Amino acid sequence: MGPSLSHWPLTGLNAGVEDRPGMIAEISNDLELRPHEGLEAADIVFEGIDDQGLSVLTPFFHSTLPAQLSGVMSLTDPYLWPPGYEVYSGGQSSNGTRNLGGFPDRFCEFDIQEQGSTAQRLGTMATSVWVYLSDHAEPRWAWDYHSNQWLRWEGSVPAMSNHGVQLAVSNVLILDIDSSASPGMNPILSAVGQGTGVVVSGQMVAPIVWTRESLSTTWQFLDEFGDPVLLIPGTTWIELLPKDTGFWLSI
Repeated sequence: MGPSLSHWPLTGLNAGVEDRPGMIAEISNDLELRPHEGLEAADIVFEGIDDQGLSVLTPFFHSTLPAQLSGVMSLTDPYLWPPGYEVYSGGQSSNGTRNLGGFPDRFCEFDIQEQGSTAQRLGTMATSVWVYLSDHAEPRWAWDYHSNQWLRWEGSVPAMSNHGVQLAVSNVLILDIDSSASPGMNPILSAVGQGTGVVVSGQMVAPIVWTRESLSTTWQFLDEFGDPVLLIPGTTWIELLPKDTGFWLSI
């Protein structure tokens, strides 16, 4: 999928798109570091667990760049990441960068024509989705009728931004991954091959499959009929569910 300047490639929104690289960081989700400064600006956030079962967040920024990031960890080799991003690593704030240049590829297909996202057309209704990543990471997502978004909770506690606003997204993807072959590696970098999952958007949940041929290739998401998954334009959170030990429930 090539770059497009008509819509932001990571959100599908059209609002003054600029031809510029995005930014990636790896953030510890340790309780003592919450609330995170700058996380609410992310277009996409991946969440996985490290080899201790602790939550690790990898936000991708492009349409909005944060003035400051907190809780930033050291990243693996930046050249493992796709082109089009600046990579921040080291310390507890954003103090290191390597510019990989370019304009990021589109992450997923979006329902720009407003004909209905994959979940809205093929899914079943849900008001809450609970994800068990480990004993130390049990995020929950609750549908908010006022904002038409999914609000994030850390267990039973609202997940707040540093500015006192609860974190919310338009879409949640829950993907089964096998990270056993790459212990200690960033969870995203472990997610190569294929697997199953679900897409959560609108107030609906629908099954999907995902494929990713290598670390340098774009993710592909397909619905149960083999068609590309359409997300609601907006922000997305991806839960990387350990295949053998994780599970999720919707209500």
